[in-house]
Formats: sequence, C-alpha cells, structure tokens
Amino acid sequence: MSQKKPYLENSDPSLQSQEDNEMLNASRRNFFMGLILPFSMAMNTCTDSATSPADQVAEQYMKAYYIEYDVKKALPLTEGLAKDKLANELNLSEEAHNEGPLPKPPADFTLQSKKEEGPQEVSYTYIVEIKQQDIPAHKIYLKLRQQDSQGWKVSQVIEFEPGQGPDSP
Repeated sequence: MSQKKPYLENSDPSLQSQEDNEMLNASRRNFFMGLILPFSMAMNTCTDSATSPADQVAEQYMKAYYIEYDVKKALPLTEGLAKDKLANELNLSEEAHNEGPLPKPPADFTLQSKKEEGPQEVSYTYIVEIKQQDIPAHKIYLKLRQQDSQGWKVSQVIEFEPGQGPDSP
C-alpha cells in the first residue's frame, strides 16, 4: 500500500515527486481553462451583438450617406419618412445636377449609443465629424425597424446641431 505524500506549499520543487508535479500542473491548467473559457464566450457574445443585422444596416447607411455622400446607395436601406426624405433630396440634387458636383469633405462617424426598444426596433446615436476646421461634429439619431419580408430598414433620421440631441451634455 503506497502512502500519499502530504503537499507542502513551501517545499523545495526538487523534493516533490513527479506525481506531485503532474497534479500541480493539471490543477494550474484547470484553473486557467476556467478563466479562459468564460472570457472567450463573453468575447464571442460581444462580437456577435456588434455585428447584428440591425447594426450592419445602420453602419451601411451611415457609410453610404455621411461618408460616401451617396444618396442612391443609402435609399434602399430606408423606409417611411427616412425614405421620403432621401427621395426628395435625390430629386433636388438631380434638378441641380447641371451646376456640377458639390465638394465632399472627408468625414468619419462613431457610435455613441445604441438602445434596443423592442425585438423589432433599435435606435442609434452617432457622432459625425467632418474633417474641416470650421465644421463642428453633429449627432445623428437613427431608428431602425425590422420588417418581416424586408429585414431591417432605417425608418427615422434626425440630424442634431452640436450640443443638441439625444444624450447631449
């Protein structure tokens, strides 16, 4: 009958048996796996929610309209009042087309907040920064709704002047 050696915390590693070392290594592996698995699951959850279909449509709209200044590309992503607004803007720009294209300063946008208002409605607040000295950042409020047959669409767009709008200080 073999006797198990009592584990001594401050013992010299050279005095520990191979069996003790293996047990200690297995214990360390289990401890780290217990930390890594929940962390990686949390990261997957965050990644999945950041790329939801609604998020993708909101980002596509922001890129098409505010970065590329492409109303035709943004129009299919909209419905209701947002679609009416873009269709009207498109008609006005086509009427004024003979004056030549307007300059398009480079811009960038950042998501400030996201609020799920139900299973079929999400709102976003973005900050749009136009990279020119005299133009302050603007807040853009988007409301997206999910239509069963059409997927997610931008249904409302509100542009706020600096210092105004949702979540303003």
